[in-house]
Amino acid sequence: MPLVAGAFSPTAPPGLRTAHIRTMLGTLGPVIAQAYAGMYTDPGAVGIRPHSEAYLRRRSVRPGLRRPGG
Repeated sequence: MPLVAGAFSPTAPPGLRTAHIRTMLGTLGPVIAQAYAGMYTDPGAVGIRPHSEAYLRRRSVRPGLRRPGG
């Protein structure tokens, strides 16, 4: 499944990729369509970069990424 191919690092726990694919394949099309709309096409959707940047600026606690060993 190409969408998932690059979603996990080589150090991801065994079975995580398979579990994610099974979840996606078991999700009904209308549910995926609604989720996509909510993330990308609805007004103010946070999947659109300017909206997500504005959303993150408003958060009091900001998510962070941490490099393993860094």
